[in-house]
Amino acid sequence: MTVSRRRRSTMIVELEHQGERGVLVHADRRGYWLLPGGEPHSSKASKTYDEPDLDAAVRELREETGLEAIAAVALFPHAGTYNEHQVFFVRARGVPALVDAHEAPAIGLCCHDMAIVPLTADPTFSTSGLRLINSARQIIERYRALTDDRPALFQALRAVRAASDGREVVLDASKGDWQNQPMPQRSAPLVVERTFSPAEMEHIRRGVAPEQAALQHWAVAGQAMFGDPAAAGGHTVPLTAAQAPQPAGLTLLDTLTISHQSQQRRIEIYHGDLAAMTPEDAVDVLVVSALPDNYLPTRSSLIGALHRRGVSVEALAQRKAEDMRPTLACWLSEPVAASDPGIQFKRVLCFEPRDKGDPSEVIGDIFQCLASLTGADSTVQSVAMPMLAGGVQGVSAVDMLIPLFEAATNWLEHGLPIERLKIVGYSERSAAEIAGAFGVLKRQYERTQAARQSAYAYDLFVSYCWHDKEEVDLMVAELKRLRPGLRVFLDRLELRPGCAWQHEIFTALDQSRKVVTVYSPAYLASKVCREEYNMALFRHREEGAVMLPVYLETVNLPTYMKLIQYMDCRERDRARLEQACKDIVKKL
Repeated sequence: MTVSRRRRSTMIVELEHQGERGVLVHADRRGYWLLPGGEPHSSKASKTYDEPDLDAAVRELREETGLEAIAAVALFPHAGTYNEHQVFFVRARGVPALVDAHEAPAIGLCCHDMAIVPLTADPTFSTSGLRLINSARQIIERYRALTDDRPALFQALRAVRAASDGREVVLDASKGDWQNQPMPQRSAPLVVERTFSPAEMEHIRRGVAPEQAALQHWAVAGQAMFGDPAAAGGHTVPLTAAQAPQPAGLTLLDTLTISHQSQQRRIEIYHGDLAAMTPEDAVDVLVVSALPDNYLPTRSSLIGALHRRGVSVEALAQRKAEDMRPTLACWLSEPVAASDPGIQFKRVLCFEPRDKGDPSEVIGDIFQCLASLTGADSTVQSVAMPMLAGGVQGVSAVDMLIPLFEAATNWLEHGLPIERLKIVGYSERSAAEIAGAFGVLKRQYERTQAARQSAYAYDLFVSYCWHDKEEVDLMVAELKRLRPGLRVFLDRLELRPGCAWQHEIFTALDQSRKVVTVYSPAYLASKVCREEYNMALFRHREEGAVMLPVYLETVNLPTYMKLIQYMDCRERDRARLEQACKDIVKKL
C-alpha cells in the first residue's frame, strides 16, 4: 500500500500515581508531551509497511518506556495533522523507565484534567514549559468518552495483570478473547447498480461492506434492507429473491458449563443472526424485547429482522398463549409457523418492561419470566436471546453482560431447567467484545467455584421486604436467643459496603441451610423478594424441606405458595411469631 501520510501505532497505557489514574505520556526534544507509539517498520524499496500495527505498538512501548505489553485491543483510528494513528488500549507490566533519553527524555502521567505529572526525567532535561501535543489531547479525549460509553469493556481489560513475582502474567482474558479490530465506521460506501452475491448481501445486512466496494452511498442496497433509499441520494440496487441472504448459522465463541447436582447446563456465547439460524442452532424459545405494545419492525432490531423473515411479532401479540405482563412484564406466543429456513425456534417470549430499571433489575425480570415459563412447560430446554442493550436506556452490550452472567449462573445453579442458554452478539464488534468480557467473567466464576467450601456458611437466610423489618428484627433476635451462635443472613447486616449486592445475596442463599420467607403484601410486590423466593423454591423441590415460610400479614397468596406449609402469624401476631421461632429452631 502506497502511503501519503505517515502511519503511527499509538498507545493508551493507564497508570496510577499517588492514588490518581492517568494515561502514560513521554516527552520529546521539541517541547511536547506525546503518547507512546511510532511508525511501523516499512520496506524502503516498495514504500509499504510490513509490520502489523499491533506489533509496532508493542515494540514502541518497550523501546520508549521499558514496559512490556501483556494484552491489547484496538480502539479506533484517528486522523492527525501529519499522522494516521491506529490507537490501542494496552495493559503492560513493569515500571516506566528512560530507555533512550535522546528519543524520550522524560515520562509523565496525563491526569483527568489534562495536567501532566512528570514521573521520571533525564537530569539534563527540563520538563518545564512542555505542552501536550494536540493529537495526543484529541486521542485522550476520545478514549475517555469511550470509557464512559463502555465501562465494562475497560473494566474487563484492566483485570489483566502480572503475577506478584513479576515472572509470569495472570490473564483473566486469553489472547483469543479480544479481537484486535478497530471500531467500525458509521458509514461505508457501496457500488451503485451492481448485483451482490448472497454472501455479500449477508455481510451488507450485518453492516459489513463487501471488499473492493467503490465510494458511493450507504443505503444503496435497497429499501428492503435500509428503508427509503432517497435519503442516500436516490441510488438503489434492486433486491431480488435470489439475492436474499440465506441462513448463515451461529458461530460459537465460548461456553461455560454449570453443574446442578448431576446435571450439566451450558451458557454459550455466539456471533450471528437469530433470524437466520440453521437446524443445528434450533432452540425452543427465542427472547425478544419491545417497548410496551410497540412491535414496529425497525431496520436494526431483532423484531425487524424477524419481520423480514416472515415472522410478525405484532401478529403473534394478537394471539398470546400466555400474558404475564401484569406481574412479570412478558408474554409467550403460540407456536410459530414459518417457512423461512432461518426461523429455528418454536415460540417467542417477548419482554416488555414498563418501568425503566437498572440493567440488573431488567435482567432479573427476564429470568423471572423464564422461571415461570419452565415451571409451566417442561418441554422448554433451550433458550436464545440477543444482548438486550439498545432497548434498556442505551446501555452497551458489554455492560449488560455482567448482570446477565450473574443472573444466568445463579439461576442455573439453583435448578432453572434450561439445558442451553444462547447469548448472541449480532455485529462482529459486539460479539468480539461480549466474548472477551465473557472470558473474564468465566475465569472469575471458575476460580470462585473451585474455592467454594462444601459446608454451609449460614444456618438461616431470611427473605423479607424492608417494609416488614420491625417484625423480622424481633424474629432474628428471638432466634438467636433460642439458639446462641445461630448464623443468620440478613441482607442489611451481612452485605459488605460496595459489594455487588445481587450476586452476594444469591451466593448467601445458596450457602444457607434453610430459607425463611416472610409473606406480606410488600413481599409479594417486591421483585427482589420474588426472585429470592423462586430460587429458594428450586432448592426446596430438589433438596427437600429447605423453605420455612412465615405468613406475616394477609395477602392473596398464589397457589404455588400455598402448597408449602407455612407458619401462620397473621396479623403480625407477636405471640405467634415467638412460637414460629421455636418451630424454626427445632427444624434446624
